Amino acid sequence: MKRLTDREFHMTVEQGTGPFLVELTAYYCGVCHEWAKDLEAWSSRNGIPCAEVELYESRAVARKYKPAGVPTTILFIDGKEEQRWVGPFDLDEDIKDRLLK
Repeated sequence: MKRLTDREFHMTVEQGTGPFLVELTAYYCGVCHEWAKDLEAWSSRNGIPCAEVELYESRAVARKYKPAGVPTTILFIDGKEEQRWVGPFDLDEDIKDRLLK
C-alpha cells in the first residue's frame, strides 16, 4: 500500500474527489500491517483508492486527525472525512453501506 507524507496526503486526499480510504498506522503495530493487506486487497477489488499514513513520520496528519488508536481507517469523500473506524472491521458491510447512502 502506498505510504503518504503530510504533503502527499494534503494533495491526494484532502484535495481529492470521490472516495478515498486512509489507514493511520504506526510502525510498531502488527495488527496494522495485517489490516493494510486486507484494506489494499478490498480497495483493489472495489475500485476505491487507499493509502496509509505512518503517524510517526507524518506529524501534521496525526495532529489534525487525532486517532484514538491504531489502526484507524478513515473514509474520505471529496476531501472530507465521512467515517472513521478504530481497529479492523467488516469492509464490505460498513464501507459499501456508507457509500450507498
